[in-house]
Amino acid sequence: MTNRLENHKKFARLLFVTSFFLVSFYFLRPIFAPLALASILSLMVLPFARFLERHRLNRGLSSILAVAIPGLIFGGLLILAYFQLTKLSGEVKNIESAIVGRLNDFTDMLPVDFRPQHMRKLSEVEEMLPENSSWGQSAITGTLSALSSLVSTIIIVPVFMVFTLIFRGRARDFISECDKVFGTRLGVLTHESESVVQSYIAGLGLVTLIIGTMATLGLWIIGIPYALLLGIFSAFLAIVPYVGTFIGSLIPIIFAFAVKDSYGYGLGVMALYLGIQLIDNNFVSPYILGNKVNINPLSSILGLTSFYLFWGLIGMAIAIPVMAILQILMSQTDVLRPFALLIRHNPEEDRQDAD
Repeated sequence: MTNRLENHKKFARLLFVTSFFLVSFYFLRPIFAPLALASILSLMVLPFARFLERHRLNRGLSSILAVAIPGLIFGGLLILAYFQLTKLSGEVKNIESAIVGRLNDFTDMLPVDFRPQHMRKLSEVEEMLPENSSWGQSAITGTLSALSSLVSTIIIVPVFMVFTLIFRGRARDFISECDKVFGTRLGVLTHESESVVQSYIAGLGLVTLIIGTMATLGLWIIGIPYALLLGIFSAFLAIVPYVGTFIGSLIPIIFAFAVKDSYGYGLGVMALYLGIQLIDNNFVSPYILGNKVNINPLSSILGLTSFYLFWGLIGMAIAIPVMAILQILMSQTDVLRPFALLIRHNPEEDRQDAD
């Protein structure tokens, strides 16, 4: 009875502390979101920084170079995407008309009973809208605004990363002191979390590069304009497990049907992304990522959605690594171990339950 009461008290204290931090993280997300992203990305470039330090570069310069070199590559891709979006914005009216025309053709092929009751053609919707409205232009403008708003994040995250790498020794000393004072195992858990996150992010980066390259080359070979922009878009959405490649295929497919006279181009893009999805699910992701983070599919999707609602795109980017760290921490905490079992992915146990 005493042990049960003590466990209830521990759980209540833990629930209070967790609620406090969640509320703080939400209302102070302009600070904590970039800092969390910088911490996760720092783990990714940490091996490179250590490599530079072994070659007699001091820690400050090694940290700057370890952040700057990947940052320049990523920044270059963003600049290319920005200029392609700017160019695309000048063709939005033609693309809108083409999409409406395709929808009209599709409506005309439907039986009369299946057509909208108050309109024979979808182009009538255009006539009902204000004269200067443009849903396509609004989408492009919104995307450009989102890219522009990333500028502050792009500036502050590398700064956080550099200082995280420079002062990582202080964090290690702090964790070591906590283990001595409170009798915890944070040092061991931190090392395990670091290994899991590094391997996952490195694998995810490679998977994203492969999918983006296949999509860009495939679209270019088929003859779809803005192949690089659409390929970058597909690669970005590939970070979403299980459904990212499918979601990333929708805009290229719609775009191909809209801008090309022949339906063959759209069907070709559909076949391209079907092939990419099959290659990713059966060869690329299982071989490169495997089961590195040990998170089941349902928990992954729920985590991505929750983190997106909490911290936006930054939350979605760090959701899986953070969940992997939480799963390791919970598995080593008696009160939270049931939750670790709930989100853990164990194919062997799943197969046994099915039998």
